[in-house]
Amino acid sequence: DERGGQAIGFRARRSHALVDVRACPLLAPPLSAALPAIRTLAAAAPFGSEIEILVGAGDRVVARLGDRLFALGPAVNLRSPSTAANSSVESSPGFVPIAADSPTTWPDVAEPGARPLRIPPGGFSQVGRAANAALVAAVDRALGPSPTDVLELFAGSGNFTRLLVARAARVIANDGDAAAVARGRHNVPEADWRLTHQLPNPLPAVDVAVVDPPRAGLDARTLDAVAVAARRLVYVSCDPQTLARDAGRLRAHGWRLEQAAAFDLMPQTHHVEVVACFVR
Repeated sequence: DERGGQAIGFRARRSHALVDVRACPLLAPPLSAALPAIRTLAAAAPFGSEIEILVGAGDRVVARLGDRLFALGPAVNLRSPSTAANSSVESSPGFVPIAADSPTTWPDVAEPGARPLRIPPGGFSQVGRAANAALVAAVDRALGPSPTDVLELFAGSGNFTRLLVARAARVIANDGDAAAVARGRHNVPEADWRLTHQLPNPLPAVDVAVVDPPRAGLDARTLDAVAVAARRLVYVSCDPQTLARDAGRLRAHGWRLEQAAAFDLMPQTHHVEVVACFVR
């Protein structure tokens, strides 16, 4: 903020003013413990910069500042021939620069005991491992017994794909974000990964379609295509209103809602995740 990047917190009610906080109960404990080091990193950043942070397996904290990644480590002097000269960010104690384009340096944000899911800060992941475990388990229950072919739309970096390849003989995973597809291929190479424009028209006939669209829900063209291609639809929604709209459209196609479960993954906010299962 205007005080030199030392404030970390939330916007005041109906204001752009930043209210500094020393702790946040919604943060994972390693992220709360990392706040002093994050303040130091923020103090050296240009005004208006954004810092994205993730914690992964082993409580490893990784931060993104601009196009660079930093891992939380012991306080060190980073001014050396191997680092860029005259950079105040690189001399920030606590964080050390790491390779931004190497999946081996990205945090593993998978739920405990699950297959690894490596995502860099800036890539989408659910707000917490326990919450994501509940979401993945709900999708598992909604898949039904022994699916053969699964089509996954809006697959992201492979969060649900990890489950699908263990349940189905064939998984076609799709996303419109090329970076997400590249991460997905690294995380779940067994799936048949494709960009949106690479999907056949019409879509292939499958036992189950799994969709996890953005807040706007499914566009009419995608919904029509999925309604014809699949025999069962698992819909992961982050907006109950657009889910209700799409449920009405699916009903017009001859589908019915079989089950739905709601999840409060982001306490103290109005956001609700829903996993709904539709059948013909």
